[in-house]
Amino acid sequence: MDSHAKPYRIKQSFTKYLLNTVLPIIINGLVIGILVGVVVWGYNFCAEHITEFTAEIYTKVYYKMYFLPLVLVGMGALAVIMALLLKFIPELVGSGIPYTEGVMRGELKYKKIKMFFGTIAYSLLTFFSGLPLGSEGPSVQLGGLVGDIVNAGEEKIRWRAKAWRRLSITSGASAGLAVAFNAPLTGLIFALEEGHKRFSPTILLSTASAVIFSILTSRCLNYWTGLRTDFTFYIFDVGEIATLPYSSIWMLLLLGIIVGLTAALFSVFLSYTRRFYDRFKIKRIYRLLIAYVLVGLCGVLVVGIVSYTNEENSAGFLLGGGARLVKKMLSNFSIDNSFSWSTIFVLLILKMILISLSSNSGSTGGLFIPMLVVGALIGGLCSHMFINMGMDSKYAAMIVAIAMSAMMASIVRAPLTGIILVCEITGQFLNGFLQAAIVVVISYFVVELLSIKPLYDELLEGNIKAANKGKPLVHVEIEEIIDNGSFVTGRSVRDILWPAGCQVEKIVKVNREGEVVTRSDKGGERLIHAGDLYIIKCETHNLDDTLDELHALTSSTPEYEEKITHLD
Repeated sequence: MDSHAKPYRIKQSFTKYLLNTVLPIIINGLVIGILVGVVVWGYNFCAEHITEFTAEIYTKVYYKMYFLPLVLVGMGALAVIMALLLKFIPELVGSGIPYTEGVMRGELKYKKIKMFFGTIAYSLLTFFSGLPLGSEGPSVQLGGLVGDIVNAGEEKIRWRAKAWRRLSITSGASAGLAVAFNAPLTGLIFALEEGHKRFSPTILLSTASAVIFSILTSRCLNYWTGLRTDFTFYIFDVGEIATLPYSSIWMLLLLGIIVGLTAALFSVFLSYTRRFYDRFKIKRIYRLLIAYVLVGLCGVLVVGIVSYTNEENSAGFLLGGGARLVKKMLSNFSIDNSFSWSTIFVLLILKMILISLSSNSGSTGGLFIPMLVVGALIGGLCSHMFINMGMDSKYAAMIVAIAMSAMMASIVRAPLTGIILVCEITGQFLNGFLQAAIVVVISYFVVELLSIKPLYDELLEGNIKAANKGKPLVHVEIEEIIDNGSFVTGRSVRDILWPAGCQVEKIVKVNREGEVVTRSDKGGERLIHAGDLYIIKCETHNLDDTLDELHALTSSTPEYEEKITHLD
């Protein structure tokens, strides 16, 4: 009898897995992926054209300098408008990625509709002003918001969809990053390495589904609109990048140290600018005025610095996220046809100052591409140095690409994301994966040895502190009985996105002999079974939200009543 029952149980378990896991993941991924693909594609299309238009204005003003005062007045007016807008939705201050990571981890909440339209409007105003911030941060936030909005709609149809909320947000955010860079693998790695900082099969599958459908949607839109006739493309398609031979490994060691020190310096500069503003209680309006007016002045004057390139919209090398500058640094780099070392050095200093002032002003815009730009400029300086020391100029593009990877990996502490991203946006570099890994590891440890905090973690702490200002931290112990058919049933403890600040302390269950036993599960490997009693310790600023989220995971009906013990 047991031999006949076993195949039936396996079939029943497989059917349940398909209905409770695979099917929701595919449906969620399809809906969220298509919507994110359309929204983020359209958003980046607008952002790119606005940035190009702004660079053209600055270039024309350089040749008619009597318009400079008008430009500065206009920048001051835009700063005032941004300051007024931020009073309505203060959550839109800065990059967008740290806040979205907080929502993905359950530590923050979206104001869905307001933040969706606000993210688009505020960031496009930033790009129109020419601030050196990127569109990838808002793209991630838009993706996360789409995921949250879709999940809210599903909750009205099916209550149990609430358990998928953070997975939907994670999937949308990762899809937003993938579409922004046309880099699907980067979006997937971002969710695991940076978003949740852990591996989970459920996160992996749900994110992969949304990323695949979003990339297919955005590529179809590019093809149908004629923007890209090739279905597969790379945003920095610079041709073949020659692989640096292993005989030049000493260059990689030196490059890793230089990039690590620069990453540390840049991180400290960003942090101290923010602390300076906070210490002297400089109001938001003045921070914005400083950033906007200085960007307006530098945006015009930098045309003279790079005017010998004979390229249109040369102000674009300094303004905006910096995609044009990255492509210039990667393309046909040599002593003769690239920027001189002095020009690169001036651009590097200006970029670091303006990025720091702009990001700390509160204006909405991302830091992903600006970090890559700083890395590309450092790679350009090192390429000049190595060429003068005997390196063939054909390897310069690889030095620039590796420096970009190492810079982002060191500042954010996401080495895999950094390497994979540059592989995908250039379409090359795979033969030099080991060379890149050497530089990334060295630069990573340099920053770690200097005890520099990861950029997004530091920004997230500020967001959480602001969101919970004035709210007491409550310590409670919750006893939760697992319902049959609940979201967590059949999954391992570590595969669950428990509410922020919650940790499984003990598991009380009845064993096969009918005895009541209490167990701990520090590794999170145990499968969760219906009828088990879970004792969970929580630290939270909002107990009602925590209980609601926990109930959505462990129960099969909206009604619930937990046993709560206050530990304060």
